[in-house]
Amino acid sequence: MSESSEWWDGLLRDLRTRGRWLVCMMIDSGFLAVWILVQFACAQIEHTFSLAGVDQFNLSIFRILFSLATLSPIILNLYGDIMVELHQTIERINNNKSAKK
Repeated sequence: MSESSEWWDGLLRDLRTRGRWLVCMMIDSGFLAVWILVQFACAQIEHTFSLAGVDQFNLSIFRILFSLATLSPIILNLYGDIMVELHQTIERINNNKSAKK
């Protein structure tokens, strides 16, 4: 009975982890969709109003700053997820090595 219980606990832990990753991916995808929409809208504004000079420069600065502000959380979350997975993998390997001894 205890082996079955441990198996189910492991399965539920993995499902929770994968569910968290899925939610994080959906949030990151939402950020990317917003970024794409804003970039598209800026391009349309630039084309429609034939911006030049200072106006075009201001719009370009906005696009760059918005890109940094939108893409930075995605990159930081991705880095954090990779580091957590790396640490879990190393811990799992160390546990398997100690169990074999």
